[in-house]
Parts: sequence; structure tokens; C-alpha cells
Amino acid sequence: MRKEKPIAPIYERIKKAFNDALDKEVSDKEIAEAVKVRKSAVSQWKYGDTSPKTDHLLLIAELTGVPFASLRGENDLSDVADENNEGDSTEPEPMSLEKFIIKLQALGVEDVHSIKSMEKLTPTDMEEIIAVAENNAKVTAQTTAQTMIEQRIKAKK
Repeated sequence: MRKEKPIAPIYERIKKAFNDALDKEVSDKEIAEAVKVRKSAVSQWKYGDTSPKTDHLLLIAELTGVPFASLRGENDLSDVADENNEGDSTEPEPMSLEKFIIKLQALGVEDVHSIKSMEKLTPTDMEEIIAVAENNAKVTAQTTAQTMIEQRIKAKK
């Protein structure tokens, strides 16, 4: 008879995130379907044979509303403040690494450097990089749209 392995902490955090987000007990199959991986991958996470890739953790964070850092075990899930109840603070919260990565991916940046190397960036660095990238994306989109409009109009003459 095979001795049962202990459950990996990262799996417990993922499972808790889905259970809390869906307000029900989810199966490994449901987690696998949501994250678009095989059930065997979730089983490997469960027993610590492998760890989820960063893009899977980012997707889980997006789907469940649990911060990326919490899924990685960088802080306790019970200590995470609800973003909708931030209090009376007028200061915007500094950009976190998880938000930075999500914003980069939203801008179409797929090839992000390792998490370890990005941890050296300050929140100000991250905010400036996103601001420049968003501005460049707008300029590129406007230029592309204008060029296409001109080409299509010219073709119709």
C-alpha cells in the first residue's frame, strides 16, 4: 500500500482561494478546468512534485481575486484586505509586483523576466514602466488604426 504524501502548502492556498471565491468546496478537476491544465498537473501541485508556473498563479489570482503574493505564500490569505474596503486613505497604494505583472500581460508583454529579477524594481519603477508602456500602446494603436483607415479608404477609390 502506498504511503500518502503530505499536501503541499501552495496547493492548500490555491484550493482555499477557489473555495472562498466560489463559496463551495471545489474539486481538483474544477481547478484544472479553470486554470486550463490537466488534472494530473493539479495532483502534482497537491503533492509537491511540481509547482504551478507563474502564469498559472497569475490566472488563479485573477480568477479568485486572491493576490499573487498570497498564492506564492508571501503573506497570509486571512490578512489580505478587501480592495473595495481600503478605508479613507487618499494615498494610492504602491504598485505591487503581482499588479505590475498583470498590467504587463494586459499590455501584451508575454516575455517577462524572472520574478526574482523583477523584485528589485521599486513601486515607482513599476509605475513608470507601465505608464510609458501604456502611452506607447496608445500611440501604436492610434498610428495603426489611422494607417489602416487610410489604406482602406484608398483601396475603395
